[in-house]
Amino acid sequence: MPKDLVIGGVVMRTAQDVLDNYTPESERVPSEVWHTVRPLAVRAVSKSTYRAPTSVHFALRITARFLAWALEQDLPLDPEVMFTPQRVEQYIAEGEGTSSRHSQGNYRAALTNVGKGITRRAPWEPDRTQYTNHVRLAPPYTEPEMAGYWDAVEQQSEKGAHILRSLLVLAHGGGLKVPELMDIAARDIYFLAGAPVFSIKVAERIAPVLTQYTEELRALCAARPEGPIIGTQKKKSNDTFANFRKAIKTPAYLPTLTASRLRTTWIKDLLDNGSSLAEVQAAAGTTSASTLEAIAPFTKRRWADDEWLIIASGARSR
Repeated sequence: MPKDLVIGGVVMRTAQDVLDNYTPESERVPSEVWHTVRPLAVRAVSKSTYRAPTSVHFALRITARFLAWALEQDLPLDPEVMFTPQRVEQYIAEGEGTSSRHSQGNYRAALTNVGKGITRRAPWEPDRTQYTNHVRLAPPYTEPEMAGYWDAVEQQSEKGAHILRSLLVLAHGGGLKVPELMDIAARDIYFLAGAPVFSIKVAERIAPVLTQYTEELRALCAARPEGPIIGTQKKKSNDTFANFRKAIKTPAYLPTLTASRLRTTWIKDLLDNGSSLAEVQAAAGTTSASTLEAIAPFTKRRWADDEWLIIASGARSR
């Protein structure tokens, strides 16, 4: 069963409960600083898309730290000044530089979600919600949605936490298809010589694992050194993946979690990381260009300062 969120001995059952009762850790946000930034922090998080108490708590925690850092930089308490993509990146680098890449990604996603809700003029990249009409594929998950799924891992039963963590690591981290998820084992995971990254040997292809999942994948392999990493299948089931998903409870505000959509998000991330189309096709094991064509509108743009022209010309590597 999901764990109750308790703040100051009080069980938080709604987002408003969290907004009313949250107090940050004093070593990161002193009480006098919290008194100053609290009105903006609460207002900003309330305008985000987060609705589950655990997600609101996470967003409020990182927003409090972000605003405390901004106050140290002598920035005015103006959302349009503080909640910008550039300022968030500066905070991640300076204020959370010692955090893991996985944690930094979650912090960035939460501040992006909050920033988009509280600002009107800040240059946030707009959300894209659909593919071209001729390709019937669900869009990649957004960073806030991925952060929400990782937040949900801690709210599962022991079995559910393992399944959800395995699904996120193997389908989003490694782009595995549903049949592959059912069979992949620790023996199929390889550490790339000379670089701190993993790859997965699947049938006729080798899938690179996104680097933010390196430690998570290492832990999963250590926990299940034999047999399928995600768990043992029921032999007489017509839909083994559905049986695994029954053990997972995700917040209602998040879209349905599917392995195919996690894989689509992985493909987008490979392109964002600079992989060529041929490399992505080889890694994904697909010969169709229609999927990559559909994902193209969701990939990162480098329009600022004509960076894309400089890279395209060969004057600067990616």
